[in-house]
Amino acid sequence: MSAAKSNSPTYTSTTLIQLHLGSTLQELTSHYLAVDIEIPGGQLFQYFEQEPLLPGVILTEYGTLAGIISRRRFFERMSRPYSLELFTRRPLRILYDFVRTEPLILPGDTPIPIASKLVLERPADELYEPVLVETAPDSYRLLAVDHLLLAQSEMHQLALQALQHSQQALATEKEHLEQRVLERTQALAEALQHLKQVQVQLIQTEKMSSLGQMIAGIAHEINNPVNFISGNLNHVMDYANDLLELISLYQQECPQPTSRVREKIEAIDLDFLQSDLPKTLTSMRVGTQRIQQIILSLRNFSRLDEASTKPADLHAGIEQKC
Repeated sequence: MSAAKSNSPTYTSTTLIQLHLGSTLQELTSHYLAVDIEIPGGQLFQYFEQEPLLPGVILTEYGTLAGIISRRRFFERMSRPYSLELFTRRPLRILYDFVRTEPLILPGDTPIPIASKLVLERPADELYEPVLVETAPDSYRLLAVDHLLLAQSEMHQLALQALQHSQQALATEKEHLEQRVLERTQALAEALQHLKQVQVQLIQTEKMSSLGQMIAGIAHEINNPVNFISGNLNHVMDYANDLLELISLYQQECPQPTSRVREKIEAIDLDFLQSDLPKTLTSMRVGTQRIQQIILSLRNFSRLDEASTKPADLHAGIEQKC
């Protein structure tokens, strides 16, 4: 893609053409905004604020395609702690190393149903990443997935309308046209079934993605206070042991305490306290370790930090859940 470095890149968008059953990607609304990968990461804030419908930006390096950064991944990364300080003034390349994904590149003449199928076959965390549409050799535009799925839904309606029309025409057509109408009706019925399957798959994928995000969020919120308790528990045990040793030393050096001290010893049941305090702290340590194991199991279940399919130990997973 021929694009030189510029501090003010040009943004363009295309208008949706009226759809029909043979519509392709180049007929859908698409966006173009190319930026050099070496610009400061903070400049993307301005571009996304100026163009609220922009699904992402195309990254270039020495005038050629380097990748894309979607609006979703950009704001997800920048909303994390310390991200503003880390990425705002540094080159966009550094931020891209954290959010890099392999973009889905499709020719502009790809039919919308085929493109929708390819989009939905991607991993869950890449499902809503924009599609790169190659309109000409080395010339690309960004297509938002929600626009693609909306066009798929409209084609669904078109298929229904065409199916109804075919059924009405079947009753009035001459005998020699009946076979052709029947074949057309069957093809449209198959297209309708495919669209329904795609919609069911999309709903199921979204449910699983939301469940994984919710579990990961719960595990993260529990993990911070538990780590604080676990980290300080060792110090508390050391302090308690030192104090108990000091009390024991006092008892050896001063075997005849004053009456006031004896009353306090009896009131707090010092012997029981000396034997039970280490047990209590040990129980607390076991409890924090158990909570940490539960958090690890939740994070393993969510698998949000893994973008591809990997081998897993089924027996270990069952033991963790049980």
